[in-house]
Amino acid sequence: MFDYFMSSQILYKFRSWSDSIQRRSLLNREIYFASPSQFNDPFDCFINYRYDLLSPEEKLEKYCDMIREEEPLLSDDELKRQANNWLREGFLDKEKLLENNKTIMRETFNEKVGILSLTKTKNPI
Repeated sequence: MFDYFMSSQILYKFRSWSDSIQRRSLLNREIYFASPSQFNDPFDCFINYRYDLLSPEEKLEKYCDMIREEEPLLSDDELKRQANNWLREGFLDKEKLLENNKTIMRETFNEKVGILSLTKTKNPI
């Protein structure tokens, strides 16, 4: 992807001089990265995690990550024991947990990710 921007190709971002915010961004050479939550389509940029497609080893690793995040001082032995319990109980297969996890992931993504929309087209549509 980096090579794409290093090529001689030109990308465009159209702005309106009559809009004070857009004019300021031009005058101050600012670039705005919009949060996906600002898009018209609420599912645009939404990543739907499919835990049902993970192997047992991948689920165990995910459980370890989740537990470690909640309890960073837990010993490695206790972490493995809890993760194995979650694996036996099918923790990531529970619908309510999955929906809650999707909500948390969407909120985190919207908070930490910005999108810059550019076009190869020289004329605005």
